Amino acid sequence: MLPEIKLKGKIIYDDNCGLCRTFRKSTEKKGGSSLFEFIARRDADPDDYLPHSPPKGLPDTIIFIDSIGHSFKGAAAIGQILSQIKRPWNILGKMLSLPLLRSIADLLYKICARERNRISRVMKLK
Repeated sequence: MLPEIKLKGKIIYDDNCGLCRTFRKSTEKKGGSSLFEFIARRDADPDDYLPHSPPKGLPDTIIFIDSIGHSFKGAAAIGQILSQIKRPWNILGKMLSLPLLRSIADLLYKICARERNRISRVMKLK
């Protein structure tokens, strides 16, 4: 009998964004399909995932909720997700929690998030 694989968490992402969908596909290929539940933000009820979310709904960012209910947003979510999958990505994920790299990752994430539609168009991501 095969051991049961326990989900490491849930990922709420913008399925209208080519960059976000590409991150999902890439994560799945790296072993994430058996580790994470992927939830399109438009299908997610904020009260189910973030009980203290703002009245307007879920934040406009990627959200990772680990198996014990801790939530991470933006670059912190990316770092947590990467730290759960195969090498070398798990090493990169752990490195993103280091103070200097975390600051740089936060800045880069904010820029990419703000320009995600333009980046998706330029990179021809569907």
